[in-house]
Amino acid sequence: MNRRKLLHCTLLLFLLVNIPVFSQTPDFYSNLKMDGTVVVAADTTTKPLKGVTINILADSVLDQSYCTEEDGFHKFILEFDKEYHLIFSKKHFHSKTIVVNTHNVPVEEKQFGFGYGGYKVELIRKEKLKDATQNSQVGYIYYDTLGGGFNHKKPATPLEDRSATQ
Repeated sequence: MNRRKLLHCTLLLFLLVNIPVFSQTPDFYSNLKMDGTVVVAADTTTKPLKGVTINILADSVLDQSYCTEEDGFHKFILEFDKEYHLIFSKKHFHSKTIVVNTHNVPVEEKQFGFGYGGYKVELIRKEKLKDATQNSQVGYIYYDTLGGGFNHKKPATPLEDRSATQ
């Protein structure tokens, strides 16, 4: 009889410990995993930039914050059905922003998650370029319903905006 109680207790303990782990697994997979590199924009070469702060705003509220590694690399996970602003900043450099829209992903596609990686963000030293407009949005990442995956585009420049209205 004691053996049977021990077996039941062991089984119960196993279930209690592992149920939270099993329940978190689908959430890990059903997100957008992103990775990229931040570099110094230069005339001739681009070098990885360590110590860049990446503030991630989800629907205008600070959600996450990261710092680039020695090689400028960073990675993070974003949930679906939100709009994110990834703000890359470092002292003595112009800040850059990438907007990521995770809306419009079909329910049947969400369960597997997506990866979007390998992008590069170039930060420009303030002494190289004094124009304050350099603190701007440099990209827009979104779910492409025709292509069935995440895609990107660069925002229109002020010159392109003017020509579109004429």
